[in-house]
Amino acid sequence: MEEWVQIVKRLTRGETVSFQGRHFQLDEVSVRPPSPQDGGVPILLATHWATGNEKQQQRVIRWADGYIGISDSPSDFAKLSERLHELASENGRDFDSMDSVFYMTVNLNDDERRAEEEADSFLRNYYGQNFWTDKWGPFGHPDKVVERIREYAVAGAKTVVVRFASLEQEHQLEIFLARVLPSVRGSRSS
Repeated sequence: MEEWVQIVKRLTRGETVSFQGRHFQLDEVSVRPPSPQDGGVPILLATHWATGNEKQQQRVIRWADGYIGISDSPSDFAKLSERLHELASENGRDFDSMDSVFYMTVNLNDDERRAEEEADSFLRNYYGQNFWTDKWGPFGHPDKVVERIREYAVAGAKTVVVRFASLEQEHQLEIFLARVLPSVRGSRSS
């Protein structure tokens, strides 16, 4: 993966790449068109506080444009962000230039029981099991989602990606746009 990240970054910047690694060998390869973004396509690598995996964290600092979490609580995401900030300082990396993303799975419904049931059914159909149970969510009232997004923003998430645990994606999106987004748009603390 480390080789892949190095190669993709250079290719998407428009470079012609020669690379001799353990897993990939390239001789003057290019991709067209290059990314319109300065620096190529941004690469986010997953890392989670709960794993305690220092190698994941080092990989983020060494190779990625940012990090993405999916299973950490807001307090664990804050610990992860703090640790990555330390590692960036130790390695001469500008932490503030990196993106920090949390990927949140929600189900919006004023009836919390129905939201939980629909989310559980969706996750079991999607994965074959609901292996993270209480690490997903929140499920229920839109105000709970607003609160959780704000908690992750305070914990260091510059970006929150929202996935709907529902087969009624458009309906969930409508609720999100009307009742969640207006309350979280704008600043990191809101």
